[in-house]
Amino acid sequence: MLRYSLTVIVLALATSAAVPHGLIRSPDSVLGSTPGSNHLAIIVMENKSYGQVIGNANAPYINSTMIPSGRLYTNYFAVLHPSLPDYLVITSGSNSGCVIDGCLRNSIPGPSLFSEMNTAGVSWKAYAESMQGNCRLGNVGPYLVRHNPATYYTSLGAGGDKTCASKDVPYTMLAPDIAANTLPQFVWITPNQYSDMHTDQNTAPCQLGNALQNQICQGDTWLSNNLPALLSNGGRNDVTALVVWDEGVGASGGGGQVAMIEVGAGVPAHTTVSTPLTHYGLVNAVADWFGLPRLSATAPPL
Repeated sequence: MLRYSLTVIVLALATSAAVPHGLIRSPDSVLGSTPGSNHLAIIVMENKSYGQVIGNANAPYINSTMIPSGRLYTNYFAVLHPSLPDYLVITSGSNSGCVIDGCLRNSIPGPSLFSEMNTAGVSWKAYAESMQGNCRLGNVGPYLVRHNPATYYTSLGAGGDKTCASKDVPYTMLAPDIAANTLPQFVWITPNQYSDMHTDQNTAPCQLGNALQNQICQGDTWLSNNLPALLSNGGRNDVTALVVWDEGVGASGGGGQVAMIEVGAGVPAHTTVSTPLTHYGLVNAVADWFGLPRLSATAPPL
């Protein structure tokens, strides 16, 4: 049985304070052994730089609850623009030649975290908000398929093991899985384009007269409404979570400096990490966590 709980991590560029020994497993990897965590979760937010989110008064849950209760990464960078190549790097260690958001679904060959977990017997699900039906390959409403990486890997599709069709599910399935105590070991969450800070919905309580601030408010509100139940996992409190932004503004590191926050079971409060890190390190860290082969041979220097 996996000995870790579910932790939610939010990716942010953070400067390092005193960090307990063992939290950084290697120079190109994040995460460490987190006693009591049976589940690891990643929530990916959209298109906001570190400085736009961290310290922003319109993100009170992130800044006043998540960061004080967990670990902030202050020197973390996305690696590419636009969004989809970053999602592919986070889940496979490579963008596989995809440099636009319009790459074909079910077209990316090679291994991914999902296929490695299938081989190793690690349970996983991807939960996509506003997706209608399993493994939806096209946009519908506020659901954007380019934010749902499992749909791109041929090994998971109709010509592979077909697990996208059974394990890439609507977000509405998360609450029943928590209630039934069937939350998988690895949880990937794709909020919809309003919840992930991508698009201004301009609705209460986030009508601030500024599209950027509306987007930040929307994402913060969504996290405040959804993250506690995930971390609690039906009162078992055994989840570790990472919340990460896919890309920021500018070309630093390839995709801009972004935020990462780690919260949940076993995560020490009021800690920061300033080690330079990227999405290449994150995919390796998840592989390390579950004892899987690393997908990124080396994490390129910033």
